[in-house]
Amino acid sequence: MPDRRTRIVITADQLGEGKSDLCGMAEAAAATAAGVLGRGEVPRRPAPNPASLINADACGLLDGDALARFPGVDAIRPEPGFGGWSCRWNSTTAPATLRLLFDRHPQHSTADREPSRSRCAAAAPRGRCR
Repeated sequence: MPDRRTRIVITADQLGEGKSDLCGMAEAAAATAAGVLGRGEVPRRPAPNPASLINADACGLLDGDALARFPGVDAIRPEPGFGGWSCRWNSTTAPATLRLLFDRHPQHSTADREPSRSRCAAAAPRGRCR
């Protein structure tokens, strides 16, 4: 690295059962990051597909009619998440929350999918999502 002020912090956590070499994973990730930084400017990622949800604002995807299906929804005060890739609406009448989240988990089976306008959506009960 050009100067010695750059610091790379890598952590590895295990979320499930089984045996994993967390130190080995973290060391490999740190070595790769140091190699990229040592070559100079970090290359930019290619522009995402224009149809990708990465370009969408989660809080703007549900209209008033859709939100009205959630009892007591506070449609005036959505809580946007990082990058606009998630949004949370709280109920004003019950201890309930509606959350819309874009993530990169493996695709659910076709039996779990429900059509939603022009995109496929997967509904997973609590506990099935990672």
